[in-house]
Amino acid sequence: MDECKISAQEFWSAFTKAVCEAFADSETWKAYPNDAQWTQAMFGEKCKNCEKHKKQEKEEFLDRQDCYSGILGGTLKNLKLAGWDGKVRRFCGELYTVDSVFAGTSSFHKTLANHGDHGWSACGFEGRRFPEKLQVLIEHENQGLIETEFYKLLFWRAPLKVIIAYDYKKKVSSEKRNVFREALKRCWEAWPENPHAEYLFIVGKGEYNQEKAPIKVTWSAWRYTAPGDEMCKLVAFTVPKSVPAPK
Repeated sequence: MDECKISAQEFWSAFTKAVCEAFADSETWKAYPNDAQWTQAMFGEKCKNCEKHKKQEKEEFLDRQDCYSGILGGTLKNLKLAGWDGKVRRFCGELYTVDSVFAGTSSFHKTLANHGDHGWSACGFEGRRFPEKLQVLIEHENQGLIETEFYKLLFWRAPLKVIIAYDYKKKVSSEKRNVFREALKRCWEAWPENPHAEYLFIVGKGEYNQEKAPIKVTWSAWRYTAPGDEMCKLVAFTVPKSVPAPK
């Protein structure tokens, strides 16, 4: 696998395997209908040593798979098993940051290392490592208002950008994807990005019993090019509650 680029198909394969592994646990099914619990299932639990890790990051950009597990953590591990050597970082709490980033191990350089302090240490940037290139940007949205997530990804640069959304009202797969395509085309006409960039639009759709408990979840994905062309719909798959994850 090329360290500089993870394709939409490679990410989809790693993601679907991680989803199946997660749904083998009954707690994942309980979490699915609840926004907060499902977000935690997707990103994993926050590491208890994060404050310690922040201090260590002044010297080294840590591999955040140790801090965030969940389905995206499983996706990263599956990509590593497939031969990609990279790191993951989850960002939150700041305007126009993305939810999660995958970056290769050779992507980082040390900023301000030999140029004095100039007051930057007060901001926590002394000796920090920043990426020169990113392989995957990921936006995850539980609710239906995902247009903001579109534009976050459109304005960042990376070979692969992933949106994960949900079809609660049966509109995400059609209407929202059409809005997304139009946004891609408008941004391309205004200022084209790398024509080799890919976008992956993942949609989860749950079916529920009379007690409003999920009985199966179908995951679908569509691949787009940067100019807004829909290249293909990738093979969808369904996770039934009665079937364990494949080994």
